[in-house]
Amino acid sequence: MRDDLPKIINNNSVFMYNMDSKNGNGSHWVCVGLHFPSIFYFDPFGTKILNGFPPMELRIWGKHNGYKIIYASENDIQHVKSFLCGYYALYVADLLKKHIMSLTENKFDSLISNSFDEYPSKYNVDKITKWSIKKHIL
Repeated sequence: MRDDLPKIINNNSVFMYNMDSKNGNGSHWVCVGLHFPSIFYFDPFGTKILNGFPPMELRIWGKHNGYKIIYASENDIQHVKSFLCGYYALYVADLLKKHIMSLTENKFDSLISNSFDEYPSKYNVDKITKWSIKKHIL
């Protein structure tokens, strides 16, 4: 949960967390990749809903753990009424774990832009649905 991020996590790791507080039932899933000194933050709603910034809790956590830069996906690729955020986050977590050792801002942007339309679309939903079925998670 957003207010209970891991105390210790290895560099070159990928994790997901829910944007709800630890007392809530869960609200929205996001994905984070760590490649020191950078954090790569993916939210299927992009950062537009947070005025261009990743969540404050992640920024504080990153600073506390020595990460100096946060790169965030900006594109809103998931429809606001969709419940597929966890599947989008899982898909991107799978991408990031394959590329985390060589991840840069440009590579992160390319991974996201090459995977999805830059706005909510049937293509994005179909891609996530097919991938989730193939991985036996949907």
